[in-house]
Amino acid sequence: MVSHFIRTRPRQRFRHVILGGIAVAFLLGNIALATAATPEFEVSLDRDTIRVGETATLSMTISGGSPSGPPNVPPLASIRLGAMGTSEQMAIINSTVTSTTVYSRELIPSRPGEFTIPALTVDVDGRHLVSRPLKLKVVEGNVPQAGGTSDIAFVRLLPSATNVYLGQAIPVEVECNVTDPVDWRRTSLPQIGGDNFIFGNMPTSPPQSHRREGNALYNVLNFRVPATATRTGLQHLGPANWSTAVYTGSGFFPGTYSGERPITVTSEAPEINVLPIPTNGAPANFNGAIGSFTLAEYDAGPAVIGVGDPITLKVRIAGSGAFDSVTLPANEQAWREFKTYPPSSKFESTDPLQIQGSKYFEQVITPLNAEIKELPAFAFSYFDPSTGTFKTLTHAAIPLSVHPTAATPQPTIIASGTPPPDAQQQNQEIVHIKPLAGTVAAPAPPLVLRPTFLAWQALFPLTWVASLLWRRQKEKLANNPRLRRRQRRREIPCHHPAPSTRAIGRTAGLARARHYRCRVGGGQGLG
Repeated sequence: MVSHFIRTRPRQRFRHVILGGIAVAFLLGNIALATAATPEFEVSLDRDTIRVGETATLSMTISGGSPSGPPNVPPLASIRLGAMGTSEQMAIINSTVTSTTVYSRELIPSRPGEFTIPALTVDVDGRHLVSRPLKLKVVEGNVPQAGGTSDIAFVRLLPSATNVYLGQAIPVEVECNVTDPVDWRRTSLPQIGGDNFIFGNMPTSPPQSHRREGNALYNVLNFRVPATATRTGLQHLGPANWSTAVYTGSGFFPGTYSGERPITVTSEAPEINVLPIPTNGAPANFNGAIGSFTLAEYDAGPAVIGVGDPITLKVRIAGSGAFDSVTLPANEQAWREFKTYPPSSKFESTDPLQIQGSKYFEQVITPLNAEIKELPAFAFSYFDPSTGTFKTLTHAAIPLSVHPTAATPQPTIIASGTPPPDAQQQNQEIVHIKPLAGTVAAPAPPLVLRPTFLAWQALFPLTWVASLLWRRQKEKLANNPRLRRRQRRREIPCHHPAPSTRAIGRTAGLARARHYRCRVGGGQGLG
């Protein structure tokens, strides 16, 4: 038995070695098949028809190999290339390992038309792969619906002008159209994209109207916002995106629906020509104000002051335009004889777009010497985009009367006799601080330290304590009958009978004891 086990053990070892070799060979064969798989390169578009201002995504998929780098997308006419993304996947199917790399690139067209994306090339594991070309159709306005039906919803971006200046604020209307039935709870505010303009706040309660276009009746929401150009040249405004939801299907009851479908629409991106502000002929005090303005108020007071006294300068500039750029001109040369403080400003407007209104300025200034005779003349320059010229608002100098002030005020002297005629006027003026404190009197002790006050404060607590003890004594007598009887015995008088003849002979001490017992006992005396 032992010898047979010893003889068969080498055979089992040999069998295990053979099986392990077969498994390793099978695994290596699968790996070789996986690595020897033919790589593939495909390109695709998420949509083949889009509108101007929308974005199409170009996907470049490489499977069965490792690319040396992302495919090179050549520049395309009238199409701007956006950001690129990368994703990698690995899968094992029937013992075959497959790796997939996907590169995505955004395509943003700037005009309508039909564009051809040429064949792209990429190197994968030493192989040169070429994709097939693609077609992209870009339409003006809305994407055509299947079967010639009308759009359920669309949005338009309508600027008030197509030629503006850099920094000029113009009204822009965002017109949102949607057919019935609409779920207004899922309707959001439109969002305007792009970084070529700065937009104001979108109104939350726009006016609503109805309009028939083609064979459809639309609910129209008109949003008006101000837009300010930030770059010169031919710039695209927007596009604007708007999301809402429409009800679909018919419910069990009339006027009810079985579901709803969210919709997101994108507007066109109209082109606006942004012109730079000319530099020739610009006034020296021009600080970037753009619009149409008037000098509604210019006042300063008081006009008769002393050296170092404050003067308040009030300025109001009214009109329409970009009021953020409206500031007071800083003419240091004209104000060198004054000490100026930073001005405060306030803007008031009843226009929802905040383009029309008035801007108030207040500035405090003080004259530095008595030779000053007037406030400098005022000049405010701005650029009027309606005429394309610079204009200046001016105001004449304001006369001042500045008198010198003494370094130390003189004390007021009160003399005997008839007061001078201007005594009443002198008494109304500000009198200087007294140099001497005068007679100093010791203050009386505070009220809480006076004995009379403390005695009056103790009277009321003592009265309350006495009344409390009296009431407790009354309650004690009412609740103790024995004590009440004892109290009544004490109140009854003591009557003794006349002493007999035998009692006369008793000692005086016995008589005194009987009398004391009668007084203390409160009852009948001893016989």
